[in-house]
Order: sequence, then structure tokens, then C-alpha cells
Amino acid sequence: MAARVACGDCHRHHSACCRAGLLRRSTRIRRRADGTDYISALPDEMLLQVLTRLGCARAAAYTSLLSRRWRGLWTHLPELIFHRIGPEPLRAALAQVARPAGSLKILFPRHHRLSSAVILELLHAIASLAPAELHAYIWEDLSSRGNADTIELPRFERTTSITLEFDPRLPQWLKLLVPDEGFMALESLSLCSCHIDLGDLLPRLPRLCKLRIANWQFDSVTVYSPSLEELDLFTPVQLRRIDISAPVLKTLKFSASQSFDNGFTLTFSAPLLDNLSWKYNCQSTSDRFGVMWFMWTLILKSLGGMHCPPDNILFMCIAARDNLGDVARSFEQEISRIPVRNFSGLRLELSTKGHVYGAMVVKACSVNCPCDQPDNWRSQNISLTYLKEVYIKGFKGEEHEVGLLKVLLRCAAMLETVTITFSRNVPQSCSAYMELPGILKAHPSVKFKIYLCCGDQVLFG
Repeated sequence: MAARVACGDCHRHHSACCRAGLLRRSTRIRRRADGTDYISALPDEMLLQVLTRLGCARAAAYTSLLSRRWRGLWTHLPELIFHRIGPEPLRAALAQVARPAGSLKILFPRHHRLSSAVILELLHAIASLAPAELHAYIWEDLSSRGNADTIELPRFERTTSITLEFDPRLPQWLKLLVPDEGFMALESLSLCSCHIDLGDLLPRLPRLCKLRIANWQFDSVTVYSPSLEELDLFTPVQLRRIDISAPVLKTLKFSASQSFDNGFTLTFSAPLLDNLSWKYNCQSTSDRFGVMWFMWTLILKSLGGMHCPPDNILFMCIAARDNLGDVARSFEQEISRIPVRNFSGLRLELSTKGHVYGAMVVKACSVNCPCDQPDNWRSQNISLTYLKEVYIKGFKGEEHEVGLLKVLLRCAAMLETVTITFSRNVPQSCSAYMELPGILKAHPSVKFKIYLCCGDQVLFG
């Protein structure tokens, strides 16, 4: 590899690992008195292990200055990492790498904005080495792109893993085209801030097992793959359609920073799925609990083990708001957009303003409070058909908390266990100490576990 770099900025910003490999040309390995160089006498396999641990192709290349024995060894490394390298030094380095190459990891410095033509040229140079793996982080120059917003990728005949990441802050998105039978060996593909036609791509990848796409910029996602086992997708745009059919898919991670379109449709078939994470921002409301609630994030995590069905845990991030804008969807409509219908657990993250439902109250009742109205939350029914366990921590024993407990017991017909831990310094004169004995007697089928904050159990009656 050439000793100089393409520009002064690259030279000033070399990583510490790269500087560690810069040696004076006069530097040589000191030999024993009898002239023996024991290090250079080691076999190539062991010397390559030493160079691999440097973690930098530039540092490995500069070991050629140690002695003639080390010259060219770096070109046979199983893993070559090019830190903050410009296009010209990279071309010179790739011209020396032995074919077929192992793993190539290339990180261009931010000040090197590459045109589409230069990107294509470098990708062809990389493909000619038939690397086993490729990871490239590229900063594209929009000013030089013009109308050339499409790059047809070269053939990567031997490559099993490809990661291409472009600047995620670009206002435009590069489109990649795949040649016929150009990725027949590919097993893992990761793309960031670019667009590729999945309907055209996936049929050409018969061995693809892992697919990751970050910053998907279009309003629909269609994934049909008979071989795909892992899918990771993030989109910052509003989706109107998701269509996934993957018979051997086992792991799915989906994340969207926008809500779904009102006409959103979901078609989903993945019978072997046992690890699911589904997260997106919502725009839905509910007024069932005295105030208007806004659900801003919905997360589903599904984890399964060997020979057992997955546990589907639903996370709902809900806030009480005064101004909800044009929101029209209900919580039920939002939850219906999840590819799972049976949930074994529910976790609520609540953000409140002022006085709200039951034990979530943060202020005392004001004049004409909804809690004092005849048809308030205490008389409303909640759908808790399959609820079996309830945990209440930090119980202060106040009237509205006891009221919430009564609502839960009334609405959860299958409830089996209620565990309550009191807060500190709860007076014996509070509503809880007065009413809990009667509540326990009224629900003999429910097992109550009631503790003080110190952990001592409280006995009633």
C-alpha cells in the first residue's frame, strides 16, 4: 500500500491504529549476534495472525518496512480493514490484494464525498477480488450526481455477506440495481439509505438468510422469500402496506418512526417465527378512563424457546393530552395492525398531565372533577378477560387506589393472584387498611399477597 494518503485531511485524521503502523524506512528488526531473525522465521500463517490483530490494513502494510520477509504479507490477510481511506489510496491498495480476498471493511472519511461514477468504479474493483464479505460505509456527493441516481452493482460471485451504508442524512436516495445471477452465493445483505427493488432482488438470492434494510424510503414493503430466516427493517416514512411471506422466517425486527397510513394493510405469513420485535409510532386515542389518552408508541416483543410457544409481550406508551389534532383511530384499531393476536403480557408506560384515571392520579381532585361524576371511571368496565396476575408496587392506600383495585377485581373474571407492596409511611387510618379485609372476603378465589415496603407480609382478618 502506498505510504502517502490522498489529502491532508486524511493524514490529520488517521486513527490511532493506523499511526501505530507508520514506521521509519530505516527501521529494521534487530537480529541476534549470530544474524538469526527468529520472528521473520515464523510461518506465514502465524505472521498473518499477528497482522490480523493490528485491526488496520494500513498498519499491516507498513510492517513491510521491518524486513523483506514481511513484504506483501498483508495482501493475504483474511480480514482487511481500511480506516478513513480516500479513493486513490484505496484503488492502489486493492490492486495489491490477493484474489480471492477474505473480508473487506472500508470506511471512507466524511470529507470524501464520492460521485456515483467513483462509487461504481470502486465496487467493480472490489468485486474483481471476489471477497467473502464486504462492508462499506460511503459518503455520496450529491452535487456531482446529476441524473445518475442509479447504480447497477457488479457481480459478486463468491461473496456471502454484503453491507452497503450510505450517508443517512442525504435528502435523495440512491437506487441500486442487481445483475442477473450476480449474487448467487449471497447469504447476508445489509443496506442503509439506499433503495432496491425487493420484488426484483429476492428471487435472485436463493441462499439469502439475513436481510437488513435501514432508512427504507417508500410507502410499501413486500418481502417474498423461501430462504429468509432473519429480517431487520427500519423506515422513517409512513407506510400504507406491508406484505411478508417467508415460510422459514424465525427472527423479525421491524421499526417505524412514523404512524401507519389510515388505509394501511398488513399481509403476514411466517409460521416458524419465534423472535419478533414490532415497534412503531402511533396516532390513536381512547377516552374510556376519564380523560383523552394518546398512544404514541406500540411495541410487541415475542420470544420463544425450544419446544415451547413464544411469549408475546405488548408494550404500550400512552400519554394524557389535551390537544390530539386529527387523530381518529382507536387503540383497538392500532393493535390490530400487529402480526400477532394472542398476548401473554402487557406493559404500560404512562405519561400523565394533571388528574387522570384511578391510581395514576398525580393531583388531588379539583372542583367538578370527572371522578365525582355519577358515570365516572369507578363504574366503568374494562376488558380484562384473560388477566390472571396483578402487581401493584408503591401502594399508598388512598381512596382512588382502592377504587382501581375494585375495578380490576370486578372486570377480571379469571384473576388468580394480586400482589400489593405498600409505600413507606402508610398510615393505618388510610382507606386500604379499612377496606382490604372486606375486599379479600368478597373475592375468595383470588390469592392476595400484601407486603409492607420492608418486605414483611400484611395479614388481614
